[in-house]
Amino acid sequence: MASKDPTAYHDYIEAMSNEQRQQWIRDMVRRLVIALQLKDRKTLSLSLGLHPNTVSNWSQKGTIPWETVYNCHQATGRSLDWLITGKEPAAPTQQNEEKMERDFETDLTEFIATAQNMEIVKNNDQAGSSLLNGIMAIFRNTQTKNKP
Repeated sequence: MASKDPTAYHDYIEAMSNEQRQQWIRDMVRRLVIALQLKDRKTLSLSLGLHPNTVSNWSQKGTIPWETVYNCHQATGRSLDWLITGKEPAAPTQQNEEKMERDFETDLTEFIATAQNMEIVKNNDQAGSSLLNGIMAIFRNTQTKNKP
């Protein structure tokens, strides 16, 4: 669900009652405080250059400025999913990693073929072909070393 587009979370938010939304904002504020390594809501307000009551008002209104959440994500590297929902994104599975490896190898093979077809690297160009084949060999060697 992670997206810098706030509309990606629309259904998640719209399914909440007013009380749930207020609690959700309080929880999100708590995660912002944690992510930014601050003491409390008041220090969050002050660090954002806001009046100390502003963050409390977010909870009462059941809204929070998207820019605040997104900027916290950008500044801290914490995932938007965690900031918004409290759930960490799923760790990559072995199957996903293998698919990414296959996709990368396919892309690399296509890149080499395209470079040769466009005559960026000529089939008889020893240096260019060696470079591209070396990249492929490094990729395969890295994949072999990373296998358990």
